[in-house]
Amino acid sequence: MNEPCRATVHRPTSWTYVNYGCRCPATVDAMRAKWRRKRAQMRGERPPPLRGPDVELDEIAIEVAAAGKPVDLTIPERREVVRLLTSRGLSAREIAKRLRLSQRQVVRHRAALGRAA
Repeated sequence: MNEPCRATVHRPTSWTYVNYGCRCPATVDAMRAKWRRKRAQMRGERPPPLRGPDVELDEIAIEVAAAGKPVDLTIPERREVVRLLTSRGLSAREIAKRLRLSQRQVVRHRAALGRAA
């Protein structure tokens, strides 16, 4: 069973809580991330990237991607490349072409960084 939830919105005696554990959004997201990582590990694949302030960025991969060479990046690294190229004055179309992404993905990364599209 899951760790007890810190939220106070549900009663621990409810049928769903007793049988499935907490179902608040934060706990469900944590459970999904845990199972995605475990599934990737069982398949021998690279686990999905972690998100948050504790994620370490590969500076070399970021510079290689900024130069336009193909490299496998995590989502935080991709956002960092978008931030770097945006600060250099490249348009969303140019960044998308360089990173082999869609222009919409670049716009979304910029929005997540709090920058103009």
